[in-house]
Amino acid sequence: MVLKPPRAFSDEHAPAERLTRVRPGTHPRATSPDSQTIRGLICGACAGWPEQPTSRELYEAMRVERLDDRQLSVVGC
Repeated sequence: MVLKPPRAFSDEHAPAERLTRVRPGTHPRATSPDSQTIRGLICGACAGWPEQPTSRELYEAMRVERLDDRQLSVVGC
């Protein structure tokens, strides 16, 4: 799988109103490479993994041009 180059992605975080629609009650500061929202989704999707991916891993995997095997799995969570 080949993604667009990193410069094609914006590093801006989701606006607060979008976050509120997707995850009511979440503080806007929860959006970042260490997002609590993404961490919660990963915990559910990757519950059986011996070493669960972090939200930062997903954040970085979404920005690389070529994914390694783990990044491909993380993106597929």
